[in-house]
Amino acid sequence: MGISRQAVQRLVNDMAKDHLVGFKENRSDLRADFVVISKIGRSTYLKAHDASQDFTNQLGAGFKTTELKSVLSIIDRMEMKFDELMIEAKD
Repeated sequence: MGISRQAVQRLVNDMAKDHLVGFKENRSDLRADFVVISKIGRSTYLKAHDASQDFTNQLGAGFKTTELKSVLSIIDRMEMKFDELMIEAKD
């Protein structure tokens, strides 16, 4: 599954409107500015990251490490199988 350049540009423009990112001149390619995170963006990211970690810790509480590793292994194998099936479907 891919994402187009235009879709990325729309997301970045929306983030810029919310002051989450800004733009910096790219001297090696004047057609494409660099996207840089703002102070508001960094703060927002850190809050979301902390909330995500808290949620993940609560979700995983009570499971043994071996159980979680087993689940991750199964998900990885399912993802590989999914990718194989998608490639076959394209052929």
